[in-house]
Amino acid sequence: MNGTLVVEALHVCDRALAWKAKSDNLFVTQGYDQLARLLGNDLPTTRVITQMQFGTGVTVPNAVDTTLQQPITPTKVIAPITYVSAYEVTLEAFLLADEANGFTLFEAGLLTSANVLVARVTHSGVTKTSDFIFHFTWHLRS
Repeated sequence: MNGTLVVEALHVCDRALAWKAKSDNLFVTQGYDQLARLLGNDLPTTRVITQMQFGTGVTVPNAVDTTLQQPITPTKVIAPITYVSAYEVTLEAFLLADEANGFTLFEAGLLTSANVLVARVTHSGVTKTSDFIFHFTWHLRS
């Protein structure tokens, strides 16, 4: 399983692209455990990836990570979810103009509905202000 996160900062006034970063993620050990248990029908409602979390941490992801290094609020519900092919899904989330302002974001993570970290990525940082909406698009492929 591999994935790529694309982060875009869009101007609030016209949605023009101001900044973009693309980074490959790392599926963490507990993410593979969640996947195996989901495939085995072990409490599937808590194993499903439903959220993206963002943070200010800069440490490179490690397979044993269980949280983001420096998570911030809010954690966002993933919507929409698009099934691109039999082997790929795209998960999207947004930070709106009035959310997370003043934070320089360097990391993101995918969480299950039980708040278990499945994947983590770091990217070149960008400071969130009310002038921008951030659009996160996470592509997962098997």
